Amino acid sequence: MGGEDLQLSSAEQASYDAAVKAATPNENHHMLAKMAGEWSFTTKWWASPDSSPRESTGTSTFTVVHGGRFVQQHMQATVLGQPYEGRGLVGYDNNKSKYVSVWTDTLQTSLVHGEGDRDDANMSLTLASPEGSHRPTKTVLKWIDDNHHVLEAYECGPDGQEFKSTEVSYVRN
Repeated sequence: MGGEDLQLSSAEQASYDAAVKAATPNENHHMLAKMAGEWSFTTKWWASPDSSPRESTGTSTFTVVHGGRFVQQHMQATVLGQPYEGRGLVGYDNNKSKYVSVWTDTLQTSLVHGEGDRDDANMSLTLASPEGSHRPTKTVLKWIDDNHHVLEAYECGPDGQEFKSTEVSYVRN
C-alpha cells in the first residue's frame, strides 16, 4: 500500500488537477495574509439606529492558517465590564470566486457566515450573510494602509432598514 505509484486515468488526472488548482492560494489569499500580526482596536457599537455609541478597546491576533488559505482572527476585549472573546476565519473560495467568512463570539451561540467581493477602487471587502440567515448582516472591511484597517458591521433595525451597528478601528502593534 505505501509508496507505490498509482496511475490515474486522464479523467482522474483532470479531476485531481482541478482540485489542486482550486486548493491553491492565489493573490486573493495573499492580500488577506497582510493582516497577519498583533493589533489593538477601538470598537464603537450601537444597539439601535437612534442610540448613542458605546466604546471598548481590545487586542486581536490575525494568523495565516491552512497553508495560506485562510486568516484566523482571535479577538479579546472587555464589553460592558465583561470579558469578550471572538474568533473568525476569512478566506477566498476559489470555486465560488468569492471571499468567505465565519465568525462567533461570547455574545452569541450562532455562527455568522459571510460571502462577498473585493472592491479594489475603495480598498474594501464586503461580506453579506446568506439569504435566510437568522440575523441578516453585512460586514465591510476597509484597508487604510498596511497598519490600519476598519471593520463596519451593519444589521437591520426594527423598521427593517439597515444601520451601522459596529465599527472596529484596528492599529497594528
